[in-house]
Parts: sequence; C-alpha cells; structure tokens
Amino acid sequence: TSLTELSIRSGRLGGDALAPVANLKALEVARLAEVSDDALKHLAGLPKLRMLAVSGRVTGVGFKELAGAAALRELA
Repeated sequence: TSLTELSIRSGRLGGDALAPVANLKALEVARLAEVSDDALKHLAGLPKLRMLAVSGRVTGVGFKELAGAAALRELA
C-alpha cells in the first residue's frame, strides 16, 4: 500500500495490535496514542518510517524495539 501517514488517537495499542501496520512499507509518519512497549516491535521493520509520535506507557524497553528502524529521525 502507499499509505505514508497514520494517526491513531484512541484505543489501547498493545501486543499485536500494530501487527498489520508492519505491512505498510511506505509509512513515513506515525502518531499513535496509548501504545505499550510490546506493540512497538511491529514498527521496527518499516523502511521509510522517519517520524514517530507516541503516548502511553512506553519505556526504554519499548524504544529498544525500534532499534531496527533505520530511517527514524524524529521521536516524540
């Protein structure tokens, strides 16, 4: 798909809730509310993800999941 921007402002995003997002290879910007650490692993393989804004219970454990996101330049 050619979706380049995604915003999810409500709902709890934990576990495998973001698994379908891993297929959005053109995604460049994601704004996600109520995210947990374990959900972030699904974003690490997005080759064009350059900006990620999250809120919720994200800790250093969750941010380590993003180590594979090579294009990520901005984290808020």
